Amino acid sequence: MDLNSITIKCEPIAEHHWMAFASWYSIKKKIPKCSVFIELDNRKNLFNWTSKLGVKILKKSNSEIKIEPSVVAVRDFEGDFEIVSSKSDFQKTFVDYKFGCGKFDLKNHKKCPFYKAKKIFSQQDMTVNEVAVLRFWEDCYKVFFMVGGL
Repeated sequence: MDLNSITIKCEPIAEHHWMAFASWYSIKKKIPKCSVFIELDNRKNLFNWTSKLGVKILKKSNSEIKIEPSVVAVRDFEGDFEIVSSKSDFQKTFVDYKFGCGKFDLKNHKKCPFYKAKKIFSQQDMTVNEVAVLRFWEDCYKVFFMVGGL
């Protein structure tokens, strides 16, 4: 399966600002030829990084594949579009951390977790997907900071 385009379906809430960045950045790193869009009903631009990086924000996208902003690509894409939980050891390209990642809990931690993610959120008995997400978040930090995300 070729992935030509993916849409990240967002809401105009503060945490989707950094979550959408991580999702977008991960896809651009792992599947560079894939077009990535942000779908946002309310065009209130909390997502200031999008204009700096040329990311289109659409009210409605026609992309076949739509993902939540809590999904990141942590491995190279090998043709199988399946999203697995960060709590799983099943290794796929796309990992969803909505149910937590190490000590990180999205319900109780709304701020951007990129800075020193491994140090702050690591714990014993983490899955390979949790480790991959925390490692990726640390990779996001400098770019997100440079485009004014923090």
